[in-house]
Amino acid sequence: MNTSAINRFIVLTAAVAALLFIPAPAANAAAVTFDDLVTRYYQNNGIFVLCYHDIYQTDIFDDDLGTSVQNLEDHLQYLKDNNYNVITLEQYINYMEHQDEVVPKKTIMLSFDDGYESAYNLVFPLLKKFNFPAMFAIVGSWVDGLDPPEGKSLATLPQLREMEASGLAEIVSHSYDLHYYEVCNPYGDYFPAANTRVYENGRYEEHDAYIERITRDFENMAAHFEEGFGRKPRAIAWPYGECNAEIVGLAKSMGARASFVLVDNLNIVGGDLPDYAKRYMMHDNFRKEEFAAMLSGGQNSSPTLYDYTRASQVDIDDLYEEGDIGKTDKNIDALIKELVNADVNTVFLQAFADNEGSGNIKSVYFYTEHAPVEADIFSHVASRLKEEGFRVIAWMNTLSCQWLIDSDKKNMVKALHGEEAGWYDRATPFSLKTWELLSLLFDDLSLYSKFDGILFQDDLYLNDYEDFSSYGIEAFSKKFDTALDKNIIADQKLLNAYGEYKTKTLIGLTNTLMRRVRRNIPYAASMRNIYSDLVTSPESETWYAQNYKDFINNYDYTVIMAYPYLEKRPAHSGKWMSRLVGRAIEDAGSDNLQKIIVKVQTYDWTRKKWLSNREISGYLRLIEDSGLKHSAMYPHKRIKRR
Repeated sequence: MNTSAINRFIVLTAAVAALLFIPAPAANAAAVTFDDLVTRYYQNNGIFVLCYHDIYQTDIFDDDLGTSVQNLEDHLQYLKDNNYNVITLEQYINYMEHQDEVVPKKTIMLSFDDGYESAYNLVFPLLKKFNFPAMFAIVGSWVDGLDPPEGKSLATLPQLREMEASGLAEIVSHSYDLHYYEVCNPYGDYFPAANTRVYENGRYEEHDAYIERITRDFENMAAHFEEGFGRKPRAIAWPYGECNAEIVGLAKSMGARASFVLVDNLNIVGGDLPDYAKRYMMHDNFRKEEFAAMLSGGQNSSPTLYDYTRASQVDIDDLYEEGDIGKTDKNIDALIKELVNADVNTVFLQAFADNEGSGNIKSVYFYTEHAPVEADIFSHVASRLKEEGFRVIAWMNTLSCQWLIDSDKKNMVKALHGEEAGWYDRATPFSLKTWELLSLLFDDLSLYSKFDGILFQDDLYLNDYEDFSSYGIEAFSKKFDTALDKNIIADQKLLNAYGEYKTKTLIGLTNTLMRRVRRNIPYAASMRNIYSDLVTSPESETWYAQNYKDFINNYDYTVIMAYPYLEKRPAHSGKWMSRLVGRAIEDAGSDNLQKIIVKVQTYDWTRKKWLSNREISGYLRLIEDSGLKHSAMYPHKRIKRR
């Protein structure tokens, strides 16, 4: 079976499983749900892996990732004085492969990247002093003298062998020659070579060429290790922490028992974490007090949960100037200034084109062969924003993508009566075709662009008179063993049951799409818009096929659309907002408050008028005063008005 056939099989299996309410197997059998991970944070201790780079003799150096030898010694002394359990790579692998073992409290692992000379001259003596083990990741081509980093001295092979012979060091791969950036889109943006489909001569690198490039690098590194150490590397620390499921699997097939990325958090036994072991990047030359604070504060949350979010939802429609990248970049420059002035740290960035404002999407803003492309510009805007330090969340439609139904009207959601249809034209979630095509689309979105998460648009709904498509009727009949006809309207119990079934089917679809995204971006956060009615009136689930508590349990974040003017509550907007936020907090429960984002409107679409800064600030203060840490604004003040 070829790769595309396997991918198709995975998609179809997941789709059928969700439709039948059978949990679908993840692409990686060891994958766990977000709730499983959260549970393990309270049941088990984790392994905190620290990632250092070059070590310097003094405190005076120009290197954000550097650490002075005195501060490093203070770090190690702190670990010893506070009874930390410093483990080897072998112990780390054993904990992760034998998932029933309980990790001792205060377990930590040390790692040093790039193989600088300081690893031998400065780090190795300290390891011997404290009798602490560490992992050292080297770039094979640098050790071989091929294009080493300018101005840097590297440890030699004899020095690395001596370190390893001591039993205090294990040398692993940092790739043979992937420690650099490649062009990733038509605009000349760059991304780490290992996780990029190179853009060259007007086209993206083909899949087979990409795999051949990575395989060749692994083979070169295996040969380098065989010659230098008489063995293959047992682990890989990915350059810049960037990888994807396919190349992680390739590394495993060639002998790597663990892969390390860069995420500031600990690793919990029992998940799929040996494939994406998180390491905390040591930076800014932490002194002992800062080091202690980092250890105590860096182990309390999932990598997909943020301490604080102030988001703005941005339309690429208002940034992109067809045929004029110069003007587009000026618009992006202006956007960045506005975001900084608004204290925004996260951008919900439109990945689809909607110049008509209908919500019925006819094209997208990223490269794909599975949908009409308005312009391949999303990756460029996302790159610009990430360079400036913003988190970027790809805001994307699903069922309202019109090409899903244009070629086959049977694939369209249908209401019992035409006038009862919802406000978007949508593809039915009960069709395997919908699942398959959306999976391919989200795969391309995450393959050719780099971002931090997905925000699912509010087109993922079905009202109480939907779905009477042929696919919906067939799914209903199989689920409830009875025919779907107009009589369901008089049977409130069955109508509610169908509503719950629709709710779970839509969640199943998004979970499948997130699995596709996370194959390319392992720690992508999942977010989904929810209508405010579902928070204030949970019984309205049947009207939308959405359920607030189900959202809280299934997504990293639930984004509540708090739009008082759209809900026709302008005269009492403050009271309405306060009631909405209070109910959201009450129903989510105290353990889930970090998963709520309240998104306030900044524009009155009815009167075609921007809300005042005072009113918007009042809403944001109300959210903050309630104890919630996350808020968002939509729309962002437009660069240009249409």
